[in-house]
Amino acid sequence: MASSVILVGALLVGGALGWLVPEIAFPHEPVLFASAAVQLILSVGMLPRRLERVPGDRRALHRLLAWHYLAGTVLWMLPWAVLHLLMGVDNAALTGFTVLMAMPAAAGLPVYAAAARADARLVTRLAIRVYLVGTVLTPALLLVTVGLDDPLGLAWRLLVTLVVPSLLGMALRRYVQKIPRRLHFGLTLVAMAAACFVFGQSFQSEDLAAGAGWAVGIGAAAALVRLAVTVCLALWGTRRDPASRGSTVLAAISKNDALAATLALGLGGAAATVPGLVHMVLAMLVVVVLAASFGRAATRDRVEPRVAAALVGPRGTAPEL
Repeated sequence: MASSVILVGALLVGGALGWLVPEIAFPHEPVLFASAAVQLILSVGMLPRRLERVPGDRRALHRLLAWHYLAGTVLWMLPWAVLHLLMGVDNAALTGFTVLMAMPAAAGLPVYAAAARADARLVTRLAIRVYLVGTVLTPALLLVTVGLDDPLGLAWRLLVTLVVPSLLGMALRRYVQKIPRRLHFGLTLVAMAAACFVFGQSFQSEDLAAGAGWAVGIGAAAALVRLAVTVCLALWGTRRDPASRGSTVLAAISKNDALAATLALGLGGAAATVPGLVHMVLAMLVVVVLAASFGRAATRDRVEPRVAAALVGPRGTAPEL
């Protein structure tokens, strides 16, 4: 519980400092992408060296992919696409929410699986596939829904930000796993706080000030409804298979919130970052609660105890989104 408070506090403190400190002229995007890459290297680098296959893996993996893309993505992009394409409705907060829904899974998805005592081995393979597919699918979805100007450029940025850090994390496992747990947790907090500082700076925008209440209201409502409905759907869909409940819920709700806010900032201005930022905080709280619930209900650990202990932070909480 203490780690959960620290994680939420890092997000809030970083954002508050960025909002309170006078606006500083520096390139925001490199800082944001570097923050996401550092978190991913630290996350993947703590995984077991071998992710062995067991009977039924392929079918289970396809099921998780279906939950991630159907219940977690398509279901929430269709309404906005209809409004935007057929009715001409355009709003920065809705643009930000669409960008969020088009994102691949969060960098810390394997970490949450370890904390929840779900099948971290299978969820890790899911995450890597989602990152690879996302380099093509995410630009395509945004090209159709928000008229993205440079889909090839976005594909390259996703490749550099998600796929390359994943490979680096795998290559540097022996070194990452030697990092003391508290230092590992601290580095993750710094990376998260740095990203939130940049977002806090963007909140000084005059465009956001003109419609802050409207943007925050839409972003918060969209994020809250999406999380609540998706979790309920995943729980209902696994009512006859409790063993897969943790993996399914995590696969369905996970989105790369920080990366979404980064891209939304360029597409729709400061107001477009609100859905990603609100979703980031709410999703982290939801995942912590679910992880604690699944962890208590689990009958056995599915990851090596040493690796699980390193992955879930100093006091048993996932260290990143």
